[in-house]
Amino acid sequence: MFESFVNHHIFKSLTTSFYISFLISLLICKFWKPKKVIVRYGSFHVESSGASFFIALLCIAPVVYIASVRYDTGIDYFSYVGIYNDVSTRFSLSLIFSYYQEPMNVIMYYLSFKVFGSEIGMFFLYSFITMVFIIRGVGNFAKELSVGMAMFVFYMTLYHFSYNGMRQMLATAIVFYAFKYILNKKFWYYLILVIFAALFHKSALLAIIFYYLCPSNQKIHNKVKNALFYVGITLTPLIVPLVAKLLLSVMSLFGIYEKYATMDRQQDVYFLLYIIPVLVVVLLYSRSIIKENFRYDFLIKLMFLQIPLQYMGYYISYFDRMSVYASMSQVLLVPILLKNVRNRREKLLVTFGIVLWYLFYYIVMFIILKSNGVYPYRD
Repeated sequence: MFESFVNHHIFKSLTTSFYISFLISLLICKFWKPKKVIVRYGSFHVESSGASFFIALLCIAPVVYIASVRYDTGIDYFSYVGIYNDVSTRFSLSLIFSYYQEPMNVIMYYLSFKVFGSEIGMFFLYSFITMVFIIRGVGNFAKELSVGMAMFVFYMTLYHFSYNGMRQMLATAIVFYAFKYILNKKFWYYLILVIFAALFHKSALLAIIFYYLCPSNQKIHNKVKNALFYVGITLTPLIVPLVAKLLLSVMSLFGIYEKYATMDRQQDVYFLLYIIPVLVVVLLYSRSIIKENFRYDFLIKLMFLQIPLQYMGYYISYFDRMSVYASMSQVLLVPILLKNVRNRREKLLVTFGIVLWYLFYYIVMFIILKSNGVYPYRD
């Protein structure tokens, strides 16, 4: 009886580690202050002071810590530990390019072994680098939004994916940081970072197409591009099967990823239940968002892009994970939206509704459905 009582309370205390770390992180975010913001021709650049960078590190410290010291938390926990042990015992320069995972991962596994000597170091490195790119990516927009709200949205939606899809989440964080180069129309800077992200997870190469979703200064060109994009989204059930067949043919031709071919999977649209609510709110305030910066239309398009990417998962296994890159747009869009609600009472109501929605989403996805295997938390 006593042992059961103790185990129950240990479980509760460990599980609250998530809530406590999120709360501490969000409270620290309140102190974030951008030093300088330059806005010119619809583009922007944020220069953060050394103090802001220190605040950024403090913001991510709690969530990096619990991600580092966890044990058997995350579906692929033991897979990563096994890979870490494998690479650390037979590392060589040739292994970097011959291993079945991307090159930078092999370097990360070995570096964590040499520096820290345990898998805790591996989880620390992945979490720390991921969160640095996330917080700095949010910091690029610090004048346009609440950093705390942006991090709240991230914690409620995508943070736990980093426990299971460590490699892809790190790649996603790099692409997210590179969004500023899309908005500033600096293609080569963006491309370099996407290629760097692909050294952690090849799926990041998909994000190259994101660049072409950003509006240009030519109104006619934008109208044509918008029409084609939204017609394509509307015809997702018709277009996606054709694209999937084409991709599967290419995969078969080159003998790559054939195990992911699943043209016979049962189709449904349940994923729309957690995309549509936020998307509707964004659309209601889309005018004020685009008025703030017309290139924020790119972020709205990314929200829509989640739909075909998710739907593609019915034809190619795990392809729905590609939507992670697009879903990062809500981390910026939601707080930008709230910043542009001028009426105080309306702003309070919208904020309350959004916070409730994300809390509901978190409870359903991670606590009830146990997505990514992060509950119960163990260390």
